[in-house]
Amino acid sequence: MKNLLISILFASGLMVLHSAPQSDLWEYWDKSNDGDTRTIDHGEFQFILDTYRNKGSESEVAKVNYASISQQDKQRLVQYIQGLSHLDILGYNRDEQFAYWVNLYNALTINLILENYPVKSIRKISKPWDQKIVTIDALDLSLNDIEHRILRPRWKDPRIHFAVNCASIGCPDLPSLAMTGENSEQILTRSMEIYLNHPRGLTFQRGKLYLSSIFDWYSVDFGDDEQAVIEFISRYYDFREIESAAGKSVYDLKVKYSYDWDLNEN
Repeated sequence: MKNLLISILFASGLMVLHSAPQSDLWEYWDKSNDGDTRTIDHGEFQFILDTYRNKGSESEVAKVNYASISQQDKQRLVQYIQGLSHLDILGYNRDEQFAYWVNLYNALTINLILENYPVKSIRKISKPWDQKIVTIDALDLSLNDIEHRILRPRWKDPRIHFAVNCASIGCPDLPSLAMTGENSEQILTRSMEIYLNHPRGLTFQRGKLYLSSIFDWYSVDFGDDEQAVIEFISRYYDFREIESAAGKSVYDLKVKYSYDWDLNEN
């Protein structure tokens, strides 16, 4: 009983430690040239995804075979990141910028894991989201800067949380396609649907609705309260089967949150 209590307190402590950063616009990055028609080549990142991202079926979690990434391909990933960091990203249109920041975030996360591999969880790395790990326009950026000071405040799209990957089992899948200015809408919607149709995103058990902690940590992005979160989810998930099993409206169900920080490793 004592060990069980310690485990519960430890798990609760982990959740407290992961208090989500607020969305806080870094104004320097709030610029674009929407008349620009250039596109950014993300082919090198697509190669990494095609070669090392694995997902056996729609019911499985997409994983990364970190252990098998060759030295040559590690360097390929680093060169891709360096190439992005040297672009004059503020000169591109907003669609290309959005794809740029999402892909950069995901590529940096993979590279962070590789630099610290083997590791059982990204949370075993010292300050993984606060490290300044890339320099763009002579400014040092962290993963938190990209997600919470650029992506969230500039685009204000809650689906961003389902396109950026934190290298964890509980996280939405690392997308199979590198994002582009053209496919971003498709990837955002599909990422939402895949996540919500997997137990780590949403499940109904013992009369309770279990949601990913993403909907708790970033509830402000989904609405003002729990009802607004459910309303947002209902755009991408059909609750009728759950309501039939529960015998009541989904809005009347008790909601619990959970998250698995184990590494999304093959």
